[in-house]
Amino acid sequence: MAKRAHAYPQASLAAADLADVAIAAAPAGIGVAEALALARKRNAGVIAAGGSWALRDDLVRAASLGLAALRAAQIARTLPAVDPAAGEGKVRHLLATGAPLVVVKGARGAASAVSGRAAGARLADASAAGRVARGLPGEVRDLLETIGRIAEEQDGRAYLVGGLVRDLWRGATPARRDLDIVVEGDGPVLARDLARALGGSLVEHRRFLTASVDTPRFGRIDVATSRSERYEAPGALPRVLPATIADDLRRRDFTVNAMAIELSSRDFGLIDPLGGRLDLARRRLRVLHPLSFVEDPTRIFRAARYAARLGLSPDAATARAQALALRLAPYAALSGQRIVNIVAQV
Repeated sequence: MAKRAHAYPQASLAAADLADVAIAAAPAGIGVAEALALARKRNAGVIAAGGSWALRDDLVRAASLGLAALRAAQIARTLPAVDPAAGEGKVRHLLATGAPLVVVKGARGAASAVSGRAAGARLADASAAGRVARGLPGEVRDLLETIGRIAEEQDGRAYLVGGLVRDLWRGATPARRDLDIVVEGDGPVLARDLARALGGSLVEHRRFLTASVDTPRFGRIDVATSRSERYEAPGALPRVLPATIADDLRRRDFTVNAMAIELSSRDFGLIDPLGGRLDLARRRLRVLHPLSFVEDPTRIFRAARYAARLGLSPDAATARAQALALRLAPYAALSGQRIVNIVAQV
């Protein structure tokens, strides 16, 4: 006699179950140096000070830039908050739309938060494939597949990034032919093979793990190793280290430029960990962290260009970040040539 099937209950996680980041309370006027020391002492990822949230990563960034005397509130972020019983789906949605953390409310104030690590990896979204098919000529799609194949042959993974991805998602005709490629692997090595395959010329920039391939048929193809950046002074050129595509997207300027289309699977899936699609739909320009303009003040000119050409308006956090950068001017490490180069593009 056959046994009856047993119905197993479905596990449903709540926000409180997902919380993996501690929050430490601090006085409203606490400085960056004191807040960072407290975060390290309490092993906390967030400092709650007078109704504002200062992320430990931002405190570390400020200290590295020599800005330990700032108040922590000056680099605070706006974070969404949910009840402990809120469902996993709601938390995932908030993280997918660009929140760095989701605060979990407590009876005596927030004591924890959920990071993207706890909510799981964000996979490539197949919805980009149709936009690639509609927005790019067949020969460019073939080129992207070739780049993905070369990366795989080198045990790497290649991604299309930059303004072309943004324009494809806007449904706009790409403004330029040039391609920006990021490789989880060795970008300059891939660029060499690509130059040979296309009969192009190659220029390498080893300090920044990048290379450019100039081709008669496809214009310029910029290839970079996926990397993280560390700024040691406001306005200085960064030190770069190889990293994952997720790290590479998080080092960029605005969410609308922090999207990538993966090329290795030939499915052209979109990776959008910071909510760039939603910001494009809302015509919103959103900076990735409070010290972005301090690290690279030329991003202020870039923001003006996007406002004028793309009709994107800075959100409140971006406006605050820009105001902070302007208060900290001048920038001794920022060369006149860099300013001239960026202004020429505006």
